[in-house]
Amino acid sequence: MEPNWILIISVIIAAVVLIVFLIWRNQKDKKDLMKKIIEEDDLPKPAEHDTEVDAED
Repeated sequence: MEPNWILIISVIIAAVVLIVFLIWRNQKDKKDLMKKIIEEDDLPKPAEHDTEVDAED
């Protein structure tokens, strides 16, 4: 039985395309996450209340 070269080549090409797509998608998600983190850092943080009690005896 001869190997079907067309089938083998098409499977290899499909695997390479899938790997490239997943890498591209991962980079896009990473970029979006970094953008979200930077935007959250720019938001003003609420003022913290001083809850310590000065106890002078």
